[in-house]
Amino acid sequence: MPKDPRVTDFLTAMRPAAASVTLVSTAGPAGRYAQTVSSMCSVTLAPPTLAVCISLTSPLADALTRNGVFGVSILADRHIQLAQSFAGRLSGAENYNFGLAQWQQMYTGVPLVRDSAAVLDCQVTRSFEAGTHMLALGEVLACRAGGFPALTYSEGSYGTHTSRPAGAG
Repeated sequence: MPKDPRVTDFLTAMRPAAASVTLVSTAGPAGRYAQTVSSMCSVTLAPPTLAVCISLTSPLADALTRNGVFGVSILADRHIQLAQSFAGRLSGAENYNFGLAQWQQMYTGVPLVRDSAAVLDCQVTRSFEAGTHMLALGEVLACRAGGFPALTYSEGSYGTHTSRPAGAG
């Protein structure tokens, strides 16, 4: 089957879109899993709800659905190695290594990175497939801001956000 020519254009068009680097995690009867995810966003304030997108080939997608809960750790600017590990980009035993961070739990018991820019603890309210990914909506049951600058990803590299006054051109 020929590759859709829009895919390359889409990937190129999305490269400049800066995104927070997050670690999405789950724990429960289906096991404990976590993965680096840049496709996370807030959905609504009433009730507070997040959306995360997980590849259907990832064990996290099935475990998150079966456990019915997930956590989002918005990684701090010092968490590049952790982000790389849970993206599967390091060598051998360093990939998906829970020993690289200190963890905490809030309401649901999912692992959350202790020194993150922010953490959110969610219960799945809905999930569905969208192409190659599973989109999960989760009601935020508990959250806290950590006070650290967030790690971002854009143009194929990590960075942080630099504030500029409105109207600064």
